[in-house]
Amino acid sequence: MMKRVEGKVWQLKISGSELPEVDKKYPVIATIPSGTGWEVQMVADEIKGYEALPYPPTLEHAYVYYMENELNL
Repeated sequence: MMKRVEGKVWQLKISGSELPEVDKKYPVIATIPSGTGWEVQMVADEIKGYEALPYPPTLEHAYVYYMENELNL
């Protein structure tokens, strides 16, 4: 399961006003306050419209990716 999520976990820095939009578009795993905005971890095959950086996957990321993508086929 961990191998399948490699390259599908992302982190990005966004403003507080962008958080609801990101949360609707992608499965958000974690939100961490950072200065005037948020550091957000999410799982997706790709992120469009944001400058997201790859993030090392954890078991939680793999589980959410599996639940969002494999079970919804």
